[in-house]
Amino acid sequence: MKIFFLTCLLIFSKVIAQPVTNYVDKVTEISLAEKLSHERVINADNVTSASENFDVKYYRCEWEMDPAVRFIKGKVTVYFTITSSANSISFDLMSPLITDSVKLLADYQK
Repeated sequence: MKIFFLTCLLIFSKVIAQPVTNYVDKVTEISLAEKLSHERVINADNVTSASENFDVKYYRCEWEMDPAVRFIKGKVTVYFTITSSANSISFDLMSPLITDSVKLLADYQK
């Protein structure tokens, strides 16, 4: 009886088991799609509307992502130094992204 039970278990376990998916191929496919979608940005004429009166030291990015609905939310803090006298600076942002606020650290230090 035990042998019959084990034989049935082995036969049906293959049918019931989850399908094997190749996650490495999926990750490679996603990586290639991302690469191709950003090549046009990287290979553009490097024309920018950003002002040249500041030097970015680094960006601190904090993201919340929901891949199920293809949504990203977060904040980017830009650390920069002014390289020439100016009353304003301009950032060149990508059009699909929505900027809802811009804050200057000096506003918080008063």
